[in-house]
Amino acid sequence: MTKTYDLYEVFKPDELHQLTEIFLTALARSKGIEPEIFELQTKIIVD
Repeated sequence: MTKTYDLYEVFKPDELHQLTEIFLTALARSKGIEPEIFELQTKIIVD
């Protein structure tokens, strides 16, 4: 049985902000891009 979790439902707002900042910093460092508009897909699928 597969279960899907959306991280937006389990993280607090300040945790989501920290997660976004970490992701954007890593993206800028590894890919050299700094998007102004973006969407994070935050689903975890567990089998």
